[in-house]
Amino acid sequence: MATYLYACPTCEAEFEIKRSMAECDLPVDCPDCGGLADRKPTLFGFFKGNSNSEQNARALQNELKKKRTHMAGCPCCVPRKPVKKAA
Repeated sequence: MATYLYACPTCEAEFEIKRSMAECDLPVDCPDCGGLADRKPTLFGFFKGNSNSEQNARALQNELKKKRTHMAGCPCCVPRKPVKKAA
């Protein structure tokens, strides 16, 4: 059993439920209004119930963005082909 985050479009409530992986995408009844709630995508291990973990995940992502000084495909980050020495 895993914990999944669900959001109700009617009352905008968010709540967690433990369910099997086979049932995770099926809608559930909202505990507040009784409407059908759909599963909300989350980062693995960071759930709405633990707001401190969610803040830590955002801080880590921002820190990693700051450290990245090179653009994708820059010459120093691309693997270089070995140069053949003249005989």
